[in-house]
Formats: sequence, structure tokens, C-alpha cells
Amino acid sequence: MIGQEGRSPLREVRVPAVSYSRFQISNGEKSKFCGSFFPAQLSCRVPPRHGDIMAKPTRDTQYVCPRAKVEAQDALQAIEQKMEDGRLEPENAKLWFERATVLGAAGNMREAVDALSRAIAVDPFCGIYYRWRGHRHLNCGDVADACADFSVASRLLPESWDVWYHLGLCNTVLGRRQAAEYAHKKCWEMHMVDQKRIPLVNWSWINLSLMGRREEADGLLRRYVAPDMEVGPNLSYLLMCLTYKGERAPERLLEPREGDAEPMLGVMTQAFGLANYYLIQGDRAKYDETIDYIVENGKDGAWNCFGYSAACYIQRSR
Repeated sequence: MIGQEGRSPLREVRVPAVSYSRFQISNGEKSKFCGSFFPAQLSCRVPPRHGDIMAKPTRDTQYVCPRAKVEAQDALQAIEQKMEDGRLEPENAKLWFERATVLGAAGNMREAVDALSRAIAVDPFCGIYYRWRGHRHLNCGDVADACADFSVASRLLPESWDVWYHLGLCNTVLGRRQAAEYAHKKCWEMHMVDQKRIPLVNWSWINLSLMGRREEADGLLRRYVAPDMEVGPNLSYLLMCLTYKGERAPERLLEPREGDAEPMLGVMTQAFGLANYYLIQGDRAKYDETIDYIVENGKDGAWNCFGYSAACYIQRSR
């Protein structure tokens, strides 16, 4: 067991810090865990315990600074019991990561970010923590913060297709064309199946087209996109690419797919592709209109999908 024997559980504890604003380092000592630097004099409030009940996570609790009270659930209670046993808190980075996984799955993205920050403070050289904190930042609209985390993760996990893919996605939304192209290039260098290839084609087509390299972008559609492809859960991306290719009417991207278990998520994802399609076609008015449509219609049922996050960032940046 990793931890210090005899430590009593406290609501206010000394924990390591990250570069995010709530923490301050006053002095530090070398940690025995994973060779990381463990600041000694740090304080922050522990995330809400399992006994605190909350309503279902919504955009209003996830897109603002105040944290939600976390709904009681068996998986979270088991983790917190380990934290409260006096031996594992707060030096066990894997336990904070486990907590973040449970929180993220339940839709508590901000609370997951907090837990991942604690994990990173204990073990700052573990790339998977940055990869998932970036993902959770992206889930709640912090595109620039997500990009920073994926940038760090790309150095710690240079062979991870997922890291480079999400870094390319973030840079595309942020308008960093060369950086996005570099990330996409790293993905193209790796082996992938159609299920992963089709989202990459989508973002590569958008980025290259916005760089003025439309012929090169269209070449990706001709080479990799066909209506009978097996793309698993990424059907929305296939429909977007077929639209770019001229094989589907653009307006159909706003129609829910038959049998889709989460139609709002699918429509908001597709609507963001449609917005970029209009921008590339030179129709700025329809682009802005579609971005506004996503922000207004996705705020209840799709606030944590990438298309909604990106649309919110773009609307705020006007």
C-alpha cells in the first residue's frame, strides 16, 4: 500500500499543487512516490464526499467555477473509503485517477478535472493523467486548457494516437493551422482502422481547407471515404465527410439518425461539421447561424460533446 501510516483523514488536507489558480506552493520536499516533487505546504478543499447528494449534472454546474455536490454511488464510495483510511490520501495518484474516471463517467467533468489535477501534482510525469484532464477540459468547453494538456501528453506519450488526435482537434478549433497539421501528420503515420481514420479525415479536411489547400483536403475524401464503411460509433463523422464530398445534402446533418440512442449528441456533432462546411464554402452568415444553433440547442442534452464545446469557444471568441 502506498501512503503514510497513521495519517488521520481530514476535510482540509495538505496536497500538492498544479499551475491552476487555486493552489500556492510555499515550500516542498522530495516525494518517495514515482520520483515526483511533492510540495509540503499546500492546502485546498477536498472534493465533496459521497454523502453529499446532487441533482443530475447539467451545463450550469459544469461550465462555471462552483463545483457540484457529487451524487452518491458505490464506486465513488469505495474510492473514498480508501482515501479515508488514513494511509492513501493524498499521495496515491492512481487513486485520484480512479476517482476522476468515476466522476467523468457520471458527467461531473469539473470534479474530474480537480481529481486529475491532484493526480498530476503527485505524479507530474504520467502522461495518461494529462491526456484525460485534457479530455475533461474539452468536455466542458475549456479548449485552450485542453490543448495545453494534450501538448504535454504528446511529449510524455508520443506514440499515442488518441493524444495526437485530440491535440489536432483542439488546434483546429483554436485556429492554429500548422500545429493542427503537425498533430494530424503524427496520426497519419500510425496504423489505424476505419473507425479511427474517419474522424481524422474530418478534422484534416477542415484544417487543410481553411489553410487554402482544398484540393489536398478533397483528396483525403476521395481516398478514404465511402458510404458503406464500417466506422462503429463514428457514423456522424462519416455523414459529415460524405457531405463534404457532395454525396449528401448539407441540411441532412441536422436530422437525427434513425435508431440513435443519443440523437442530440449526434446532431450537435454533425452541426459543427456543417458550420465548418459553410465557412469553407465562404458563407460566413450560415456559419455563424449554425454555431449559434449548436450553442442554443445543445445546452441541455449535449453540453459535454466536442461539437458543443467548440461552438461555445467560437461564439465566445467573436
